[in-house]
Amino acid sequence: MLANISKTLRRLIRDEDGHVLVEYGLILFSIAVLCILAVRSIGGKTGNMFGNIRDTYPAR
Repeated sequence: MLANISKTLRRLIRDEDGHVLVEYGLILFSIAVLCILAVRSIGGKTGNMFGNIRDTYPAR
């Protein structure tokens, strides 16, 4: 299996279209970072909102 991965990587490096793969990788990485930042930003606000609701309506 490792040999297959090695052959594929060597073929991609020699291939002139390999740069397209790198560009797609960078785009996917950028999207992933933006998603993580968005979730972290929204997550804190959502936690505060549920905390306020919990404090407003105490358990019986």
